[in-house]
Amino acid sequence: DSQKEVRTLPVPLVDGSTTDLGDLLQASDTIAFLVLKNDRLVIERYGSGHSRSALSQSFSMAKSFSSLLVGQAIADGYFQSLDQPVTDFVPELTERGFSAVTLRHLLTMTSGSDYVENDNPFGEHVILNYTPNLQGEILKFRLEDAPGTVWRYKSGDNALLGLALSRALAPKTITEYTQERLWTPLGMEYGGVWSLDDDGGLEKTWCCLAAAARDYLKLGRLVLNEGNWDGRQVVPADWIRQSTRAGAIPAGAWDADYRRIGIWNYGLQWWLVSQQDGSALANGKDGQFLYVDPAQNVVILRLGWGMGE
Repeated sequence: DSQKEVRTLPVPLVDGSTTDLGDLLQASDTIAFLVLKNDRLVIERYGSGHSRSALSQSFSMAKSFSSLLVGQAIADGYFQSLDQPVTDFVPELTERGFSAVTLRHLLTMTSGSDYVENDNPFGEHVILNYTPNLQGEILKFRLEDAPGTVWRYKSGDNALLGLALSRALAPKTITEYTQERLWTPLGMEYGGVWSLDDDGGLEKTWCCLAAAARDYLKLGRLVLNEGNWDGRQVVPADWIRQSTRAGAIPAGAWDADYRRIGIWNYGLQWWLVSQQDGSALANGKDGQFLYVDPAQNVVILRLGWGMGE
């Protein structure tokens, strides 16, 4: 019984002491904690009224999942390559210099756009989350730096990428493509939900895919196995390798503060945890993380209401 297993598992703390994992999860406002080791679900714990069937919005973990869709869209011919200009799909931004911005720039958050990521209630980030006209807000983006020269975390790059993907797939929607290329091949246990800006509108690919914990873990297992799912290549292996390896961020542009907290670099919408072993992280608000470590053959998912005290 995984619930009992958690209750008797000691966890070492940084001060040298230990605590019970169940107590730690409760104190940290964790609602789901799952560990897949050597292809076996060894820990599955839910708290605060959460359950196996409950859906949780992925927040910025969704960026990593939308990256999987982009890799599939390239393989399926909807996109030509990573170096295709975004204006091939969003020509309205040509006059603003975005013809120099490629899909690669958007995936690596090096577009050079002036988008600011903060919680200012009057700022563009909050507006992007709540607007009923997402396309209209995206078409207001402007360039601040030369594409490919500066890295700065910004959901706006993913939003523009989502608009390009939506237009490339049309008349198929991103929701339908997610079902076709992820949910069905992986045999997800529960339905997922993309949040839209309006009825029949655009999917919020930077923040707003809701799914059950076990299904998030399946996405991590897919990445762990380089896109292969029980013998079927669902996502190209090369795409997974590109997504979880460094090399796309300009030299000197990576923020040392991230390195100090254990994030080594940024790939294609995946945080890179180690330079050596290829471990990667999908990370979201309130301490959400989906950690994939090929060296240890492990996937860890943590969802929560926050990070506790």
